[in-house]
Amino acid sequence: MRNEEEPNLTIFFRYFLNTSLPFQGHFEKAHEKDSQIHFLMRDQSKNEGKSMKNMDIVLCGLGGQGILFMTKILAQSALGKGIPIMGAETHGMAQRGGSVVSHLRLGKVEGSLVRAGTAHILLALEENEAYRNLAFLGKKGSLYVNADPETFPRPEAGPYLEKNEIVSRCTLAGKVAMDLGTPMSANLALIGFFSAFAESPFTYDDLRETVERISPDRFKETNLTVFDTCHKMGLKESS
Repeated sequence: MRNEEEPNLTIFFRYFLNTSLPFQGHFEKAHEKDSQIHFLMRDQSKNEGKSMKNMDIVLCGLGGQGILFMTKILAQSALGKGIPIMGAETHGMAQRGGSVVSHLRLGKVEGSLVRAGTAHILLALEENEAYRNLAFLGKKGSLYVNADPETFPRPEAGPYLEKNEIVSRCTLAGKVAMDLGTPMSANLALIGFFSAFAESPFTYDDLRETVERISPDRFKETNLTVFDTCHKMGLKESS
């Protein structure tokens, strides 16, 4: 499902400050700067995930693909475990076809932007954007891409991935969404695929519950179908 993505701080907060959330979270910092939205959010009702190591995630794609909704799923799943989050979202989200990059930092971190060479996970909804943002990944990072496993990665990218011990996993998320009759749901397809690999602190159950909770009623059944379909595809690859 594609939620409308608008370059407006109020609209952005509406995605995260949702009165229906089963926890009492609040923004400690929130501001706009240099064409980005920066935020820090904590869930005071939980123990803030004190035992968890910090994690840096970068999500990328093109305007209109639903990067903000993907970020919301991961952010609220983390907050549900009491993990504080900090991040930044680019302002290009309303410009269809423009590059969109979202930074999401979990744990007690300083600064909202993920530095190059430090991200643990990169989720890319478009293949060229995956290459463009590959430098964010640190050694032994994980790359999840909406791309054809038969052709990804390009030969020239292979040595870089190998040198940095980056594990790349890809699925035709867009095609799956299209085949299921919901072409704008590639974001749910990629998140479902991602959920099969148990990247701590995210579990299939946590992510699915979040998708079910935050999806608008008219899209809920469709979103869960897409999510579950690609989760099963991921399980085949991870087994």
